Amino acid sequence: MLKYSTYKSIYTEPVQKPSISSGRRSTHLSRTAKRTMLVLVLLLLTCTGVVSAFASSNDNANKKPLETVIVMPGDTLWEIASEHKPQGKDIRKYIDSIKRVNGKHVSSIQAGEVLVLPN
Repeated sequence: MLKYSTYKSIYTEPVQKPSISSGRRSTHLSRTAKRTMLVLVLLLLTCTGVVSAFASSNDNANKKPLETVIVMPGDTLWEIASEHKPQGKDIRKYIDSIKRVNGKHVSSIQAGEVLVLPN
């Protein structure tokens, strides 16, 4: 080893390392904040689910059952819609709603098919 050195420090005061406790404290607060946010989000989702469950049960009680029609040979969707559409409703919109309720993409129907008619 060298007995003498020409090295001179540019620092006049000794460097202090940051304390470990202050770093842990901010991490601890961050973890606590994350846990609190998680609990609040879970509580909000649970409350929303309970409210929507009660709201949907009331909707089903007030609705009357949907009417169904069995397609006879020679029937068309236009004829069925014109016989069962609500008064004052456009027949084209009613046909579209019949197709949507029954999951149909085209207007063709077959004899013996059961169609659900919207209200």
